[in-house]
Amino acid sequence: MADQTTRTDAGPRTSSPGARSRRLWLLVVGLLVVGALALALNWYLGRDTPAAVDPQAAVDAADDAAGEEGSQDPDPDDNGADDTEPGPLATDWVIDTDLVAFDFDDGAGTFLGFRIDEELTTVGATTAVGRTPEVEGTLSLDGSVLAEATVIGDLTALTTDIRQRDGRTQRAMNTDTHPTATFELTEPVDLGTEPVPDDRLGVDATGELTLNGVTQPVTATIEGILLGAGDRLLVTGSFEVLLSDHDLVAPSAPIVVSVADAATVEFQLYLTPA
Repeated sequence: MADQTTRTDAGPRTSSPGARSRRLWLLVVGLLVVGALALALNWYLGRDTPAAVDPQAAVDAADDAAGEEGSQDPDPDDNGADDTEPGPLATDWVIDTDLVAFDFDDGAGTFLGFRIDEELTTVGATTAVGRTPEVEGTLSLDGSVLAEATVIGDLTALTTDIRQRDGRTQRAMNTDTHPTATFELTEPVDLGTEPVPDDRLGVDATGELTLNGVTQPVTATIEGILLGAGDRLLVTGSFEVLLSDHDLVAPSAPIVVSVADAATVEFQLYLTPA
């Protein structure tokens, strides 16, 4: 009987040109993604987080701005001597956003903002910073007493040190329904002495912060200094808030591991007589 067993030898399998092309394409895409992530990580680690409010730097910036203004409008009767005498202390003051130009990275100009610690994948601990230059408000002095103060920041104009997260930050703060943050002094503050030019006065001020439609008491540490002949006022300071106290949830992203509940609100305000 004939052997009917059939033997089939297909030989070694080979990939089709289409399969090889797809694998090569996936490899290229993967390398590009890894390269982009590496570049983004390198940029993130190498960026400079904006420094906290620096009162001396703010004073210097105001002096520079006043000097530039004076050089553009010289007094023909001025022989170069500085004979300006301080006038009586103004009672009512208004926030001035034009006195010094705003610069996010340099921390120049009038602004209201926040600093908050976060933990990022592969990056580790870092600090997120946000600032808005759109600030308005008033302050009243009664001799050596800070009698009233109101500061309102437009949060729809707030940007952060990483522009790609500005949108998430805006949404997290619900700026579409609560576009402003407001601080209002609730108790007069004894300054100890009536302000005079170049003297720095540091005090704690008790007030209320309204954020996301929720009002909570806060205590701000502030420093004030009269500039020039007493016709400009610089007020800087900060206070701590809890996001949860204002029904806020920190923005999330794949790179974000955690964000602290406690944030530092900081402010740098130039004021001129009302």
